[in-house]
Amino acid sequence: MKFENYDLQVGIRIVVLFAAMLGLAFTIAYEREYSLWLVLAVVIAISAISLIRYTHKVLRDLSSFLNGFRYGDFQQRVAISHLGTTFEKLETDLERTA
Repeated sequence: MKFENYDLQVGIRIVVLFAAMLGLAFTIAYEREYSLWLVLAVVIAISAISLIRYTHKVLRDLSSFLNGFRYGDFQQRVAISHLGTTFEKLETDLERTA
């Protein structure tokens, strides 16, 4: 499943991370099911890595876009408008100044 909205992408990753952390805290406090601890710990690690990688990818794309603008490379095109309304406005404003 591929979502194009930055806010939705980050929100889903945070909710999954929070739910896994809450589940792990609950199982540590009330259960002695060590295999479930391991599964939830792996889910937490994957969720955290996914959130960090997605955020870094968006920041790299944005940095590339801004560097192209900074150095006058107007042939370069980085599509950031698919990331949501905030990025659409940013892209429109920057294209208007170019």
